[in-house]
Amino acid sequence: MDISDTRSKWNRIAEDVKGHKLRRDEDGDIDDFALEWEHHNGPACTVCEERWCHHCTRAEDIELCDGGAAVREAEQKAFRDRATRCTEIADQVVPEYRDGQIANGLCSCDAPTAKRWQAAWDGACIALGGDPKEYRG
Repeated sequence: MDISDTRSKWNRIAEDVKGHKLRRDEDGDIDDFALEWEHHNGPACTVCEERWCHHCTRAEDIELCDGGAAVREAEQKAFRDRATRCTEIADQVVPEYRDGQIANGLCSCDAPTAKRWQAAWDGACIALGGDPKEYRG
């Protein structure tokens, strides 16, 4: 097995097993010199920014990519924060929605007030860069 076969296997383990997204060069190939220092060279993950030397690090010793979890957590927080802000805006636009009264025999979620509130929420979501459909179950 030559060195390119070893690196190819190493890179596959880093990406497919450990979940890293290895930096690519302008040709779309894995950048084996993302880490380059003295005799050390190897790829880097674009998500968690970890770098490994092909010569010093066994593929089995690479840890799971934790940057992806951090990115997903940040996206989920932004999603929740946007929902909270949309609710605050809709409550300001249609304050009577929160009084909980039944209008014309309809529960508040079926009343015209609720429809106005939902329209205000959807508009706030769009204005804040979101898609209201992503928030519906």
